[in-house]
Amino acid sequence: PLPNTIDGITGTWTPAFNANTTTDYTFTPDAGQCATTPAPIQLVVNPLVTPIIPTLNPICEGDPNPLPNTIDGITGTWTPAFNANTTTDYTFTPDAGQCATTPAPIQLVVNPLVTPIIPTLNPICEGDPNPLPNTIDGITGTWTPAFNANTTTDYTFTPDAGQCATTPAPIQLVVNPLVTPIIPTLNPICEGDPNPLPNTIDGITGTWTPAFNANTTTDYTFTPDAGQCATTPAPIQLVVNPLVTPIIPILNPICEGDPNPLPNTIDGITGTWTPAFNANTTTDYTFTPDAGQCATTPAPIQLVVNPLVTPTFTAVSPICSGDTIAPLPTTSNNGITGTWDPATIDNTTTTIYTFTPNSGTCIVETTLEITVLPQVTPTFSIDDICIGETIGALPTFSLEGITGTWSPAVNNLATTTYTFTPDPGQCANATTETVEVNPINTLAVSTENTSEPFDSNQIIEVTVSGGSGNYEYQLDGGSWQTNSIFQNVVGCQEHTIKVRDAEGCSNEPESVVTILSYPKFFTPNGDGFNDFWNIKCLRNRTGLVTIFDRFGKLLKQFKTSNAGWNGVYNNALMPTSDYWFLVTYYDENGNEKEFRSHFTLRR
Repeated sequence: PLPNTIDGITGTWTPAFNANTTTDYTFTPDAGQCATTPAPIQLVVNPLVTPIIPTLNPICEGDPNPLPNTIDGITGTWTPAFNANTTTDYTFTPDAGQCATTPAPIQLVVNPLVTPIIPTLNPICEGDPNPLPNTIDGITGTWTPAFNANTTTDYTFTPDAGQCATTPAPIQLVVNPLVTPIIPTLNPICEGDPNPLPNTIDGITGTWTPAFNANTTTDYTFTPDAGQCATTPAPIQLVVNPLVTPIIPILNPICEGDPNPLPNTIDGITGTWTPAFNANTTTDYTFTPDAGQCATTPAPIQLVVNPLVTPTFTAVSPICSGDTIAPLPTTSNNGITGTWDPATIDNTTTTIYTFTPNSGTCIVETTLEITVLPQVTPTFSIDDICIGETIGALPTFSLEGITGTWSPAVNNLATTTYTFTPDPGQCANATTETVEVNPINTLAVSTENTSEPFDSNQIIEVTVSGGSGNYEYQLDGGSWQTNSIFQNVVGCQEHTIKVRDAEGCSNEPESVVTILSYPKFFTPNGDGFNDFWNIKCLRNRTGLVTIFDRFGKLLKQFKTSNAGWNGVYNNALMPTSDYWFLVTYYDENGNEKEFRSHFTLRR
């Protein structure tokens, strides 16, 4: 601290500066400054002191700062800043001007706060001792409110001071009231029955005293198992009834098919029989009493089933209505006598007759049906014929399936009535059929194509004379029709029209007619089908065809007798489009005709 300049005068100090000891120093001005040496001055050097930091007890997380600001009379500051949440090493730095050194760092332990985990508290029974623990996870504490052994209560555990522990959430201690189980009514049992005493009553398990006795009426006490908050109910009596064996009555023999004679109740005891009742066979049956009647199964008993005897008779063949028939026999083929109902045979209606035996065991009634067949008049479907037409034999089976023969012999020249005589045994009447032999009418036919040449709807009209005036018409071997006009006729071939009389015999005259038409499209793709366009209906006539494109450009000209156009112009394939044509030709009368239209080329 010794200055080298005093009042503007420079100089030096003697002795040399000593930073460890109090010393007297003399300031000697440098030469040439017109200054004298002042009196010596003492520089006091105080010794350095290291403050002793007191022991720091551990604190709890969040506690206030325990670091002292003054140690051994020395003030200072701590670094780093106090942290109330983490164990930290702190350094005490003395304030300036105190001749004190910084002591070694010291650690301040910060213990974390612990929340004790209260164990699950099992429900207790009313009046049980206090189950609340005074120590949880090593932490001691107290409970509030005070323990109550009679009521479900929420309790709070407060840790004792100085344990770095927080108060956990309250916990509920359930106090279950004491229950006295209500023993259900015990129905009387039969001697030897299994134990009916329940081991659980109202959800409460327990044991019975004395031990179960299946032979004697006894008073029993139910004692609940420990830990169920239950008290012992009053004793209850279990009645044990003695076993009874029912006496089966004698069973009289029955007839096969009789109703079941086995009683369902014997000596007031209900039960079932095994095996199942069989109305057809003698069987040994066992009666098993229903449960809960204190009855034992008696010995099996046999039920005798006598077989049924059915009177037998020879079947009577069907008769025809009105035939004579002998009375039915009053003694069966197997020697059983009796009577019939009805007593008199009806020879006009099919009837079932019932035979009732006069007497006997297990003999049943029987029936006999006598079928009476009605008289049938046969019918036939026989067509009339044309005179001289070949006719086969008349049918020997009627529409009803009746067989028989005809007379006289078949005649195909004159209308004749024939008589059909049924074969014997068919309950059928004789009948007659008349076969008309019709004369042959002569028809004449003419045809006319009434449409314009190349019209899209080619029409042929037919005119007929002779016969009944009611005709049928046929085109090119197709279906017959009643209309004399054929429309939309196509094809350049000769079309054949045939006519016949719809009401009788006639010839079938024919007429031939042709039409004019042209193809509406063609497909020149080289497949050999429809590759050329021409008017085939004019192939046998003199004519010339000229083809243009849509703009009127001439593409092709050829005679109707040629193959036609293949869709090529100047060696180029013409595209898919509509093309126009002009045809000039001579009709069947030698008159020159002309027709224009268009067709489609498709690729």
